[in-house]
Amino acid sequence: RIASPEFWNHFERFDEPHVVTGLADWVNSDAALAPLRPFVGRLKSDCMVRVPSAYRDRTRANIVLFLERDAAPSADEMAFFKALAERTAIVLDNARLFDGVQARTSEITALYRADEVLHRSLVLDDVLNALLEVAVDLLGVDGAALQLWEPDASRPRLLTAGASQEWAK
Repeated sequence: RIASPEFWNHFERFDEPHVVTGLADWVNSDAALAPLRPFVGRLKSDCMVRVPSAYRDRTRANIVLFLERDAAPSADEMAFFKALAERTAIVLDNARLFDGVQARTSEITALYRADEVLHRSLVLDDVLNALLEVAVDLLGVDGAALQLWEPDASRPRLLTAGASQEWAK
């Protein structure tokens, strides 16, 4: 596990590509990079290129490439790496947007299901039990409970839903 703040300072977001030649020497020059030494030792490369993957003026990721040589990449190679990084950022952004749409679709589905349940019956317990079952299904939880305080009761009534209702007894 690589988690020290000193380590991550070497990999913060940046706006321009960064080339490190003499990769083994770079990793050995800083104790914070010690966790990378076994990985770098297995590489055939001695050149690392970090390219920001930015879209809409926001860095989404850093693409890190290890080249099998000690020399910096050519201008054509860097242009290709930048194009790859730009497309990666678009893919990442689209994936995040898709996840948001999926979440909103699930929320709307939940609201429609709850609305259907509310219109099935006018009996309060039937409606509440059905809503608990909808909550269990849509939230993906093992169970749900509702404490219902009746005005004339000395203690609350407990309604439950889920695969195993033993926990609520």
